[in-house]
Amino acid sequence: MRYLVLLGLLLIAACAVEDPCTGASNHDTCIVTTAAQEQNAKLCTLIGDEKLQAWCYTDTAKAMESTTPCQGILDERTMAHCVADVTVLQRDTRTCKAIDYDQARDGCLFAIAQNTSDAALCDEMVNTVYGDECVYDIALVTRDPDACAFVDDDVNQARCYFFIASDLEDISVCKRITNEEWYGLCFVNLAYQLHVLNVCEEIYDTEYYGMCLDALKKRTLRDDPDYFETSPRDK
Repeated sequence: MRYLVLLGLLLIAACAVEDPCTGASNHDTCIVTTAAQEQNAKLCTLIGDEKLQAWCYTDTAKAMESTTPCQGILDERTMAHCVADVTVLQRDTRTCKAIDYDQARDGCLFAIAQNTSDAALCDEMVNTVYGDECVYDIALVTRDPDACAFVDDDVNQARCYFFIASDLEDISVCKRITNEEWYGLCFVNLAYQLHVLNVCEEIYDTEYYGMCLDALKKRTLRDDPDYFETSPRDK
């Protein structure tokens, strides 16, 4: 990788570069803007500050939708983030997965997963907490309970199913929950939401069963046991 960086710098330096920002009050910022606008990474060599130069290469790479300018960045972590930014624009999952630095790689996978609603990409992230957040967001946006299966944490997975079950008003989604507490809460919530008594019958824990009946009593506006109808799904 270092050889490629040096080679890239030599190639860039091989040609004389005319400075389009001579006399500008903020020379380096002018170069960053101009390089991106003209899609000319050679202009970045006119910047002396390493961080600003990396910013220049990154913005130009994104403008060109090419990772080639990233090779001019001296710091390998910063170069990895530059590659990740471009790869997200290209939705190139193969290059994304090949990035050496975990933070840049995870950020790349997260962004592409969100853009494509592909929860499986979240499952390939090194940081599992970040990966769970990635899946959770996709599941709620797409209202797809299958996506929740990619959430590693037991409680977060249960929460994912809970909110989708509520959104879809679908008791079958509650049945996917393996966490005992959230399993009961899911049915309590749907029984309350649907005004359906026999949703409570899906609860095997006596504490949550009682909670479910109490919720229904509070939900109804009248003291009429016939108010609680049978779910159409069970007819």
